[in-house]
Amino acid sequence: MQRSFAQNSSEERLNRIDERLRNLAVMVPGLNQKVQLSMSGASAQEFLRALAQANNLNINIDPGLSFKVFTNFRNETAMNVLLFVAKEYDLDINMIGSIMSVSKAPAIKKEPIPSDIRVSYNSGNDYLGFELNNDTLLLVAKKISQLSQKNVVVPVNLLSKK
Repeated sequence: MQRSFAQNSSEERLNRIDERLRNLAVMVPGLNQKVQLSMSGASAQEFLRALAQANNLNINIDPGLSFKVFTNFRNETAMNVLLFVAKEYDLDINMIGSIMSVSKAPAIKKEPIPSDIRVSYNSGNDYLGFELNNDTLLLVAKKISQLSQKNVVVPVNLLSKK
């Protein structure tokens, strides 16, 4: 099964959070304590604050988090609840000492896939053929230069023209 870049990055983020929480659990026993928590329409801040108070955790919550929580957790560790919430609501959890800082996960920047510039060059008869589709003059000129081994100069004011 092929995974997208976003899926891999999300999994990597969750694996990092899991590792951080496991390391912190050595110093903060509340992460391994069972949670009994039920929320219906609570704000993210209310939910995380209730979890922190119930399990004696130090949690800093980004005030920009603006989702509602509808959950019921019984006999689950605080660590697993935090991992679940991080996955479900696309959150990141960073640690400083025993303080956990919960914020929205940074947006994943996808690298743009460069389009294939369809240019052909026949050195025998110096023939240049091309099929262009919304390509910038700069990229077309580079491709022509690569294929023909000839310099193609594009005026600066035309570099972004299509």
